[in-house]
Amino acid sequence: MKISSIILISAMAIVPAAFAQNAPPPNSMNAVNSERHPEMMKALHELRAAKRNLEHGAHDFHGHRAAALQHTDAAIHEVEVALKSDKQ
Repeated sequence: MKISSIILISAMAIVPAAFAQNAPPPNSMNAVNSERHPEMMKALHELRAAKRNLEHGAHDFHGHRAAALQHTDAAIHEVEVALKSDKQ
């Protein structure tokens, strides 16, 4: 019983720290937009992470990696524009 309590308390301390490391970086987006559109903010965070991964790819894949990077940049731009358009 004591061991399971210790494990549970340890997990409760570790899990929030793990999620804090994956929190989206602060940016210029309006705080209201991040509160009103958490899915869009999460998508923006994930797109930026995907862009970083694509930038560090080891191979060109016959130009497909570069094309994917361009499409990812376009998607990031569209999400940013969408969030800025909802300032009301």
